[in-house]
Amino acid sequence: MQCFLMLLLYYFFPFLKRLTSGLKFCTLQLGQGFPAAN
Repeated sequence: MQCFLMLLLYYFFPFLKRLTSGLKFCTLQLGQGFPAAN
């Protein structure tokens, strides 16, 4: 079971990292688009 979890982490970590960086980029773009929101 531990091995399976490690494999899952190994395969999904880069995907999650890409997803979070994408979300961060989107929020930054939105923040620049709507300065009043800040």
